[in-house]
Amino acid sequence: MNTRLLGILCIAGSLIAVVGALLFHLRYDSAATEIGVVVSTLMSIGIIAGLIGLIQLNAVGSNPVVRAVALLPIIGLVLTTLGGFARAFGASSSDNVLSIVGFVGFFGFLAGLVLVSILTIGAKTWPGWRRFVPLFITVMFFIGLGFRVDNIYLSHAVSVAPMALLGYVVATAERAPSPAESVMA
Repeated sequence: MNTRLLGILCIAGSLIAVVGALLFHLRYDSAATEIGVVVSTLMSIGIIAGLIGLIQLNAVGSNPVVRAVALLPIIGLVLTTLGGFARAFGASSSDNVLSIVGFVGFFGFLAGLVLVSILTIGAKTWPGWRRFVPLFITVMFFIGLGFRVDNIYLSHAVSVAPMALLGYVVATAERAPSPAESVMA
């Protein structure tokens, strides 16, 4: 898939989530309204597109195992979105499997962000500041979680806004060439 399109989708998903949080007071962790479900789904699609673009650009390296590990935040975000759908349509309670899936998905997303940050910095395929963008996103996500006490909508905006930077990096990055495989390796 075209990484420029994936980056644009990531930027759009991030901006939709920030506007939804700040202007319409929507929370992506408990999508209780129809508009909340739409905004949460668009945000998830955008973030997934950005992470897929990051993997396609070999930002985490070209090793298939490492690239598979980089799918963890995507899997976590899909599970979180499924849990959000279950809450929005009344199919989830505190002891239901779907709410547990959403809860586990959230922590899978966080753990995956940390892993992708480490893998991107370690792979050194993106030059300069670009390789530190996943780490910046992870740090801002945790800072946004700290704002939850004061203003939950500001918390969501701070947590999701840096994803637009990931979209920019994915949209403008050049594909790193895969190392040539030799007979001796």
